[in-house]
Amino acid sequence: MSDLSEISKNENGEGSMSRNAIKYLAMAAMFCNHFAYIFLKEGSTGQEVMVDIGYFTAITMCYFLVEGYHYTRSVKNYALRLLVFGILSQIPFMLALKQTNLNMMFSLLLCLGVVWVADHVKHKGEKMLWLCVLVICSLWTDWALLAPVFTMLFVNAYGDRKKVSLAYGKAVGLFFLLNVLSYRTDCGLESALIHSACACIGPAASGVVIQCVYNKADKTAHGWEKWFFYGFYPVHLLLLWMIQFAKV
Repeated sequence: MSDLSEISKNENGEGSMSRNAIKYLAMAAMFCNHFAYIFLKEGSTGQEVMVDIGYFTAITMCYFLVEGYHYTRSVKNYALRLLVFGILSQIPFMLALKQTNLNMMFSLLLCLGVVWVADHVKHKGEKMLWLCVLVICSLWTDWALLAPVFTMLFVNAYGDRKKVSLAYGKAVGLFFLLNVLSYRTDCGLESALIHSACACIGPAASGVVIQCVYNKADKTAHGWEKWFFYGFYPVHLLLLWMIQFAKV
């Protein structure tokens, strides 16, 4: 694990998009993903395109969580916010997406635990044990396994732009492989490879945005925006469920 207390001088700070601007983009991509799952015909081109666009969001949030760990004034408060909004989001998540696992806020809470363990637990054996526990716990959450693994990749790369590129490459490669294994059970290998390549567009686009247009020096933000990003998750799920309910 890298020393998380060191902040590299090589971080990109000359792009055109602020952190919050990218978060808005991620929220829009997530909405597309959830809308497609709920309202578009399964297996249709339109659904696949919108679902694949939505894959931009989870990996972007993992990256920003690692970064946010270093910026937050209180890790405990950060964890509490994720827990509270995870609880608030669970019923809308289950109603809208017909899921029984825990929602993405709980995934990010486990990911925050990954960063904390990497930063505070010094004994390698104990560190690996706790990281394995957190990864296993993610099996009951959205983006199981992938979210904590993405986070670990970004923890190891934090502060080094070249390492961040490599981390994104590994993350996209892992996502591609898991999608091939998933699609392979439903269709032939050639079709699985095509579908998996399309699915990787979102995570790959996240890497391009973070590396090429993210301006880390741009601190432009409004105080209400932090709460908007948290609140958007349960509210948009509730809205999508209400639309479903109204159509029944």
